[in-house]
Amino acid sequence: MKKYVSCILCTLFLITSLCSCSVDEVKQSEVTSQSSEETYKETTTVETDAPDITTEETTVETTVKKESHYTFQTHVSSTLMNEIMEDEMLVAYNNFIDAVMAGETSFECADQDTYNWVMGQYAYLLFPVVAEYVGIDGYRDGMGYFFYKIPLEEFQEKLQEFEDLVVDILNICLEDDYSDFEKALALYYYFIENYVYDYDIYYAMKTEYQENVSGYRLLTEKTGICQEISVAYSYLLLQAGVDATVLKAQREYDNETHQWSLVTIDGKYYHIDPTYGLGLLASLDYFMMTDEIRYDRDYYNSDKFIPSTVYAQFNEFPDISVTDDTYSVLWGNYILDWDADKNVITYIDDDGQEQEFCYGDV
Repeated sequence: MKKYVSCILCTLFLITSLCSCSVDEVKQSEVTSQSSEETYKETTTVETDAPDITTEETTVETTVKKESHYTFQTHVSSTLMNEIMEDEMLVAYNNFIDAVMAGETSFECADQDTYNWVMGQYAYLLFPVVAEYVGIDGYRDGMGYFFYKIPLEEFQEKLQEFEDLVVDILNICLEDDYSDFEKALALYYYFIENYVYDYDIYYAMKTEYQENVSGYRLLTEKTGICQEISVAYSYLLLQAGVDATVLKAQREYDNETHQWSLVTIDGKYYHIDPTYGLGLLASLDYFMMTDEIRYDRDYYNSDKFIPSTVYAQFNEFPDISVTDDTYSVLWGNYILDWDADKNVITYIDDDGQEQEFCYGDV
């Protein structure tokens, strides 16, 4: 949140004036997301005995970090993924995570098929560090087995480092009273400002399978491709209490597969694509999209969407219709500022006029 700091400074015969940038001079790097910051107003009058002194009000901005209190959640999952997968799979996955957190190597599991899906899908989407360092060791007599790819003590250190990283990102980006929309927006800005696309991996994957392509790599190395970026973004939203998963489809004109995030805000689905948004600091073109704009912009047909997990390719899944265009005013316009205190996003429209979108009214 921001308020303005203003100090009245006394100066001798001060005649210079403050400068401000025109719309054409605003740079992308000057877009402010104001997440987890607060400024305040303070007026100070300095008295002097000197004669004929003129005063002029000067604005000085000071940022004060507002403390947030997000904590790490061991068990997270999206509503859509839970609907697609069978109930016993979620039970088995929770058993698996409990065993990992206890430093064990086995967990109760209903059958071989459940074990295969749990070990192949869940941790990759819902606990990236576990997917990175825990391997499959088979299913026997009602129990699923796994092993640690590194010594247990080292794994537990990696686990703690990962938990700390997640909590740090959340507490840097978010405030305790943020709405789900504000959490999605703040983390979107964080991603497009802090992560870069890994073209080396992208081109390498065209010729051979690449190991360690994961949300964990994106978060720890700050570079990745779409499947890493979307998984990490959705995972952090889940950690922040926002219902989110991933969605993938093939582009119509070249059949190239792409993956992005599907979020649920106020009971409605929206597409968010932080991969295509990387570096576009003055744009929200890929934020809170509908099916229609997703297709118009990049030719991903909603009839071909595969949600959340590979399991959906082989089983029925709920209808996913993304039609709410409440946030359409944000697409195609130049974003100047976000004021979380006032629930306002300021932008430049097609006519070059400064406008405000009051999302608190939606």
